[in-house]
Amino acid sequence: MNVSKLWRYGSICLLMLSSVFSSHAKENCQQTFEASKAGVSAALSFSGSCERGMFQLALTMPEGQQQTLYEAYHQPISAIWLEKLTGKPQPDLVMLLEADGHFKGLLVYSWVNNHYQKLAIKQPEASLLEGYDQQDRVYVRWGELVRQIKLADPDSAGWRRLRYDFAQKLWVESN
Repeated sequence: MNVSKLWRYGSICLLMLSSVFSSHAKENCQQTFEASKAGVSAALSFSGSCERGMFQLALTMPEGQQQTLYEAYHQPISAIWLEKLTGKPQPDLVMLLEADGHFKGLLVYSWVNNHYQKLAIKQPEASLLEGYDQQDRVYVRWGELVRQIKLADPDSAGWRRLRYDFAQKLWVESN
């Protein structure tokens, strides 16, 4: 076998193996999410692995207006919500980033100047994270973005409930 044929054969084998590993990685995580609220529909799809790649977020408004956002991600996205959080008529979109069952961050998009824009969500102040045991429950309910953090001290209440105040742009403790 000459070098040229060997090179082609090796390249084909590597290409086949890379597609096998790529499809195996995608089988272990959800590759699409959909949500709708108040006439707004969101469809989120991924290219890449569970841990990193590009996502495509397709949004359709009640009037038929469409917007597509593309962004790189470096942590797995495990859930999305459409909910009115900022007081605007259009619902906001929240994406939860988790890896190995641990909270890694949030991506939030809000309706600004007739299109969706990414909002910066700050980490809670150190005093709110005091005693944090690296376990979280994050959810959207009744128009609030909530993050419950597990406390390490066995004599404590067990969990601290925080909600994000979009007007003040910070996390506050909530009962």
